[in-house]
Amino acid sequence: MAIHKDKDHAALPADSYRDLAGEALRRHRDALDTGADGRTRQLTRANLRLTQEIDERRKAEGSLQGAYAEIKRWKDRLQNENIYLQQELAQEYNFGEIIGRSAVMQQVVQRVEQVAALHASVLLRGEAGTGKGVVARAIHNLSARRDRPMITVNLAALPANLIESELFGWERGELTGADARQVGRFELADAGTIFLEEIDEMPLELQGKLLRLIRDGELERLGSPRTIRVDVRVIAASSHDLEQAVGGGRFREDLFGRLKIFPITIPPLSLRKEDIPLLVDHFIAKYNKRTGEKVTAVSSDTLSALQGYGWPGNVRELESVVERALITSRGSEFHLGERNDSPGAAAGAPGGGRGSTRPWRSPNWSTTTSFMCCRKPAGASRASMAPLCSSG
Repeated sequence: MAIHKDKDHAALPADSYRDLAGEALRRHRDALDTGADGRTRQLTRANLRLTQEIDERRKAEGSLQGAYAEIKRWKDRLQNENIYLQQELAQEYNFGEIIGRSAVMQQVVQRVEQVAALHASVLLRGEAGTGKGVVARAIHNLSARRDRPMITVNLAALPANLIESELFGWERGELTGADARQVGRFELADAGTIFLEEIDEMPLELQGKLLRLIRDGELERLGSPRTIRVDVRVIAASSHDLEQAVGGGRFREDLFGRLKIFPITIPPLSLRKEDIPLLVDHFIAKYNKRTGEKVTAVSSDTLSALQGYGWPGNVRELESVVERALITSRGSEFHLGERNDSPGAAAGAPGGGRGSTRPWRSPNWSTTTSFMCCRKPAGASRASMAPLCSSG
């Protein structure tokens, strides 16, 4: 047997040396394995933490994207509402304030009081120019929805092929030139009120969608399969015979039934002529303020001429006549003038002579019977009461 000499291991047999070397290698390998296992565990834990962090960041990113989408949706809505409200502010309401102490107008005010606090749909009926829009605003302003906008849509002023997109909105690319999504009027009116003028002008194929919205509070934009829920009170108005439209197949009977849950009929001015002096006072005050005129008196002959006329255009026509007369009047007294188209001439009544004059006074409705204009309910703002003092 060979003998290996070494100063540290003198005269060790070769087999022993190999054993020692092998043992040293095994210890080294075990140390390496232990280190590798430890490092692997460390890397595994680090990888797990990294995976968790990635998942958390993805979730956070998804949440942020959702929040951004929600912020954008509200931003778009606020921008659309702002545009609409600016358009509304740029236009004056047709009559300003409901004015009248006649029995028929007191009945209208009573009906407004009865329905304002409810969610029920309302159908306003009456001739053109009687003030259906002002009554609609009175209902809205006395309701719990007063802090949200009342969106007005005159269906008679829209082309039939645009009514659906205007009311329900559309998705990007759905219409020619539509490079952005558009929120419809029903969505703008969410939590508020929508006033649909000349409801009989709605195409028959859209009436089912309106019925669904009234019944279920659901709609879809054009080009979108997603159902949107809205909370909208619908006030509709018509100056035509809806029963005749139903009989002629131009208006759905089930939709008519939904709308006429609470009908209010606005009387023509010819049935409330005792309100004409009050309306004249109101319009003189309105246009005095606008033009800087100082008209302070109306002759009895002028009032007789106005009350003797038939007023086919109702309060809207009266306002136009008063505005025109203020332009031609000189001094502090209101005159209709001598034009052949004046109400007095048309009715065969005196054309606005001097007669005895009644001093002009600012309307004060605190003395009228059961009229709401002057007595503000507790908690109601002055702005919310304004439509209740409006011309019918």
